[in-house]
Amino acid sequence: DLAWILSNPLEKGQSLPEDSITSLRTLNYAVTVMVVNLYYSNPSLLPVKGFGYLIPNSTPKSQNPDGALGVIFASETSGRQDTAPGTKVTVILGGHMWDDLTDSDYPDHESAVMMARSLLQRHLGITETPTVTRSQLQRNAIPQYTVGHEARIKEISRAVRTEFRHRLTLAG
Repeated sequence: DLAWILSNPLEKGQSLPEDSITSLRTLNYAVTVMVVNLYYSNPSLLPVKGFGYLIPNSTPKSQNPDGALGVIFASETSGRQDTAPGTKVTVILGGHMWDDLTDSDYPDHESAVMMARSLLQRHLGITETPTVTRSQLQRNAIPQYTVGHEARIKEISRAVRTEFRHRLTLAG
């Protein structure tokens, strides 16, 4: 996004920071995820306590047909942040498993909720119907650090420092 912003000058005739733009464009791999939030009125639904869990890359597709990355036990992690009793669970789907999908291949809300519920039934034995469901497709949400990442970051830093005469710092 920053490469695109820098490529569109605010004033006509403004010179562009070409090295910075070129360097930033080398960081162009991020994965898309679907975040599915489920709320159950039963406050004692989870069979275990804790933050949640991640599903390892090594898990075969036959054991992870929904393409889930992990589950967060939101009611366990949010503490006293809200007053609604119940069980709140967040299922994160997609990531690298969706690299080959096109826009029309991503699940819609109903499909994403079905996928999340299927996973929770298999993994945690949860069969109750959630009271409230929300889902959000997060495009290019999680950057993926590929081989040579550190060198690319150093080059971006050098280019930005040089072209912006140390008036711009990138962090993140």
